[in-house]
Amino acid sequence: MAKLRGLGIAAAVAIVTFFAFLPTLENGFVDWDDQYNFLLNESYRGLGWTQLKWMFTAFHLGHYAPLTWITFGADYLVWGLDPFGYHLTNLLLHTANAVVFYLIAVRLLSALVPDAASRPLLLRFVAAFAALVFAIHPLRVESVAWATERKDVLSALFYLLAVLVYLRRKQVPSGRPAVQRRGYWLCFLLFVLALLSKSMAVTMPAVLLLLDIYPLRRFSLTVAGLRSSQARWALLEKVPFFALSALASIGAFRGTIAESVLTTEEALRWVDRAAVAVYGLGFYLSKLVFPSRLANLYALPIPFDPLAPPVLLSAVSVAGLGLLSTWLARRTPVFLIAFAVYTVILLPVIGIFHNGPQIAADRYTYLALLPWAILLGAAVLGGWGVPALASRARLRVVALIVAPLLLVLTLGVLTWRQVQVWHDSETLWANAVRYAPSAQAHRALGRELVRLGRIPEALPHLRASADLRPDGPWEHYELGAALERLGQRPEATEHYVRAARLSPTNPHFRNYLGLALLKEGRVDEAATELRRAVALRGDSAEARKNLGTALARQGRDAEAIEQFEEALRLSPDLAEVHEGLGLAFMRRSDFPRAIREFRAALRQSKDAAQVHNNLGVALARQGDPEGAAREFRVAVELRPDFVAAQRNLDAALYEAESRRR
Repeated sequence: MAKLRGLGIAAAVAIVTFFAFLPTLENGFVDWDDQYNFLLNESYRGLGWTQLKWMFTAFHLGHYAPLTWITFGADYLVWGLDPFGYHLTNLLLHTANAVVFYLIAVRLLSALVPDAASRPLLLRFVAAFAALVFAIHPLRVESVAWATERKDVLSALFYLLAVLVYLRRKQVPSGRPAVQRRGYWLCFLLFVLALLSKSMAVTMPAVLLLLDIYPLRRFSLTVAGLRSSQARWALLEKVPFFALSALASIGAFRGTIAESVLTTEEALRWVDRAAVAVYGLGFYLSKLVFPSRLANLYALPIPFDPLAPPVLLSAVSVAGLGLLSTWLARRTPVFLIAFAVYTVILLPVIGIFHNGPQIAADRYTYLALLPWAILLGAAVLGGWGVPALASRARLRVVALIVAPLLLVLTLGVLTWRQVQVWHDSETLWANAVRYAPSAQAHRALGRELVRLGRIPEALPHLRASADLRPDGPWEHYELGAALERLGQRPEATEHYVRAARLSPTNPHFRNYLGLALLKEGRVDEAATELRRAVALRGDSAEARKNLGTALARQGRDAEAIEQFEEALRLSPDLAEVHEGLGLAFMRRSDFPRAIREFRAALRQSKDAAQVHNNLGVALARQGDPEGAAREFRVAVELRPDFVAAQRNLDAALYEAESRRR
């Protein structure tokens, strides 16, 4: 009966967790790494040898997570690029984590609270409460509702299973060494799997060591306890774990360097990094207590001020909590151990080796807030033995039953709402602009609105992005592109110029600046910029096409033809290049080659009427007025207001009729 009750409570934890995140199944991929991981990345699509080789050798976007990529490859085989399947897998993994943590909570709470084992049903209900505080807290949303963050939920599954196996192993009688060894190596294997899912799992050995101190009580924090044989043995058995953690940490560090995502010391000094770390410790605790104004990006302000009021407030809060935990350790080390576990889990992402645009991120709390959920559960379970509550039944019910249920309900409602923030890119970035405005948030929202064709709505956000980060080349480039689409070319060119000055070695910026100058009729300046673009990236068919167009307008047809032909070698289907070549050959009176190029252009051209007109001119000059008339007629049919084509048609018909006479 007890086992059935335990299974029923575990099932209830799973059901509540699953339904709290149910809206995530309606979410799509978002413009926040999903495009680079799934939409533009063909390397992971499948589980063949080629894909597996990539998964086990790539540091994609600075991360080494082959096991995570294997699950993505399996998703692709089943779902293709349908985001539903990817979100379903994330949700199922998170639901499994909730159940595993429930099992961990049962064991930890029974060790933390005296006489808890004598009330097994109460113990399991409180463990379920602690598991739900973890599982349906709004801070979990980023890891679950964001397809890219499969790393968190998958790594956490193996991490939690390893902790569960470790706790069970410690309850095996010492007279059964074979069982002890199997438990040890199973724990180690799960640790390896966690690392292969996300390198943040490197903290597990230190966490296990802290659990040895309390609540497993293998040794104490006293001088004598730390020098004891139990302490030495506890440390010795962790040596393989720590060795593997060191290797994984070095690999992760090299990966971030290789992908150029590590924040430089010029941008963030070491004193700043220490301040960022302290700020993060306080920030996550504040979001644990008040999970509001959550966003996918809390941007790191550059330059960073380590004496800013939020940083100082976090420093005071963290210092106060640390001192309080140390003082309480004389009576019970639970607070100090919880604070230590929280800090240790956050160490890899707290900002010492900072990478990315964020100062903090909700996803980093996936495991870090587990000790506080256990502590809250211990407070509820321990409250049943408090004399003041035991003598007041109504107060006891309110404090220990109604309040926890209301908390779970509140967290569930907040999570249900937060999940919908990740529905699409516009909603995601609009939320970030509302609650954590930054240059990147405004730029991302503006870019999404441009993609949706709502350019006037995008413009204020792109302007705000450039104003907030005037030294950001991409901010000026995106603003310039939007202004150009609105026909505001002079201002667009100004922002292209700024982008090119801020990032002079970026061929993309040089190419678009040259194209903008070309559209303004500043041909010589355009040719100069486009030559620079080609020099920076000779394999850009687009840059060579634009340079060929500029050279043709300068009357340098031989050089233009050379650039056009190279562009076609790089990208054979560029209709504009075929058309440019045709015009250049026609100016050189090489009509057969011009006709060939115009016919090739017709297969891909966006302005077929113009190409038909040009082809007609070439045919007419070659002495084929009837063929020319056919092309001119098609051009007029495609574009009835094409006056030049109509005049050419009349002339061709007259010439053809004259020849017949």
